[in-house]
Amino acid sequence: MHEAKYTPISRGWLGFWSLIYSIVLIVGAVGLGFALTFGRPSAVYRVLTDRRSLPAIEAKVNSAVLAVAQGQGLELPADTPVTPKRELKSALKTGLAISANFNEVPASSMVVAGYVARGTTAATPLDVTLLTNAITARIAMFAQSGDLAYSGEMRTQTEAQVQDMMQTKIIKELMLQGWGLVYPMLILVVQTAAIVGGILAVIALLIMLYCSHNWQRWFKVAGRVTYVTGFLGGFGAMVVGTRTFTDVFGGSVGGLDPIVFHQLLSTFAPTWQRLAGIVVLIGLSLALVGQVMRLMQRRKATVKE
Repeated sequence: MHEAKYTPISRGWLGFWSLIYSIVLIVGAVGLGFALTFGRPSAVYRVLTDRRSLPAIEAKVNSAVLAVAQGQGLELPADTPVTPKRELKSALKTGLAISANFNEVPASSMVVAGYVARGTTAATPLDVTLLTNAITARIAMFAQSGDLAYSGEMRTQTEAQVQDMMQTKIIKELMLQGWGLVYPMLILVVQTAAIVGGILAVIALLIMLYCSHNWQRWFKVAGRVTYVTGFLGGFGAMVVGTRTFTDVFGGSVGGLDPIVFHQLLSTFAPTWQRLAGIVVLIGLSLALVGQVMRLMQRRKATVKE
């Protein structure tokens, strides 16, 4: 490359494309980080069924079911565990797989056959009948163990109301209007961002090389921009994983319980931090190569003198 061609104009263009490179690097890295975490239904499922998230989800379902039962005159204790964990996990697993595939049944091992409605024209193939039946059976069991009157019209009305509530809360509000609507678009966006960001970053690096007119200068500038961006990304990942950050949103996000939302971010944040660390190492390596080349150039100049 010709050092004589490096002019103030070249320096300006190099600065401009370095800024563009940092932006597309952020877009690509964020997209890749989200694709490796939120973009994998199996990873999200592990968080939803951990020791903090699952009890929060279970408590939310219990509260809604007990409120329906109380409305029909059945007074069960507020801490009655009417939601069975096994059925709840199966519904969560299948719901995640279906929502990630735009409310279509995917060819995935996550799908539990009993929770898929076959041959239906419904907006989502998720079927929570097994979960609903398990809940109503436990209501009857706890009513019997507590010597509470629960039979005839009262039982029929309670079971019908529980079924309607499950259809409204899970199918309509969660799968069709909340998480099920947002999640597949999130996966599509982050995967696209990772691919497009990576391609644009390579293009920006090539243009930076052209503007540098010197390999040593390109390694130095590209390396510095890369590791500075990586450091900022790592700091951002640390902040996102804190309780303070999730509390800013308040309430639920996409129908998710605040505890579950915090668990997702705090669990995935280390992955994002490691990705930022890899970016930092790449940047430092590039900058180191540039520094070595500069030292070699100085040594050659000294020998010639």
